[in-house]
Parts: sequence; structure tokens; C-alpha cells
Amino acid sequence: MPSRGSSRGPWPGSKGARGIRAVKRELRILGIGAALLRDRKRIALAGVVFRGGLWLDGALCRLVPRDSDLAEALGAMVLGSKHFGQLRLIMLPGLELAGREIDPEELHSLTGLPVMAIADRGSEIGAKGGPPLRAALEGISEDAASRVLELTRIGRGVPEPLRVAALLARALRNA
Repeated sequence: MPSRGSSRGPWPGSKGARGIRAVKRELRILGIGAALLRDRKRIALAGVVFRGGLWLDGALCRLVPRDSDLAEALGAMVLGSKHFGQLRLIMLPGLELAGREIDPEELHSLTGLPVMAIADRGSEIGAKGGPPLRAALEGISEDAASRVLELTRIGRGVPEPLRVAALLARALRNA
């Protein structure tokens, strides 16, 4: 595996950092969910690929040991996906997944994709049609994050990619 400092990223297929040039209606977003499995030894990582907030294009999942580095596990899952070339943003439900901390900066450096973690701390991101949310942003501007929220929120709730990813993670936990 190439070193983290390599210009091509840590895994084959990584093309370095990709920013969001324009927030288009069908921007490909990977929403992430996670759940601790019943055996309490593994974590189910679930990802859903959405075009904007309306179309579900695909799903990813991976079971990892509870003590895994979640950023590395997510990075491997994302880079190994057939959807990787189309993805423009990774959206996390917070800075913690299944009780484990995740570092958005590390995930951004591993995948080259901007990361937006809806969190209790970070920038306040306003969007038309809903209350502002706090988000930790890595590789994406506050203005672009605001436009992403406008695309992905249905009503005043959680962005649709995160809602569906959480449903998938819970289904994997209960399987």
C-alpha cells in the first residue's frame, strides 16, 4: 500500500483530492451509516449512493472488527466501490460511528473526496427550507455545503442519504 503522503492517495484508484466545482442537482453523494452488530465484536458500515437527494443509485456495506480504524475501513470500502469514480462527497451522520470516533480529515485524505459530517460542533450551515445544521467540513466550502443540504433534505429533516444509510445499517445489525 502506498504511503499516506503519496500524491495518488493510499490505495490504487485514488486520484488525489477532488473538490466540488459546482453543486448540481444530480451530484453523487455517499451517505454513511454504522451499527454495532449483536455480537458486539463487529461494526456494520453501510453506504448509500444518492444522486442529489432523490435517486438511490447503489449501496455498499462492510463488516469490520469493532477496534478497526473506521476512516481506513471506510476509505477501503469507498475506493473499492464501482461508484467511486462518480462520487463527489461523503456525508457522515456525525464525528462518531457506532460509538467510535472518526476523523473527517483522515477520510478526506484517504479518499480525496470532500467530507461533510453533520455534528454538534463545526460550522453552522444554513439551507433554504429547513433549520441550519452544524457540520464539520473537510474539502468543501460552507457555501457548497449549504447547497448540498438544500439538495438532500426532504422537508426539514436529516439529509436523505444519511436517513437511508442509517436504515440500511440497522437492517444489517438485525440480520
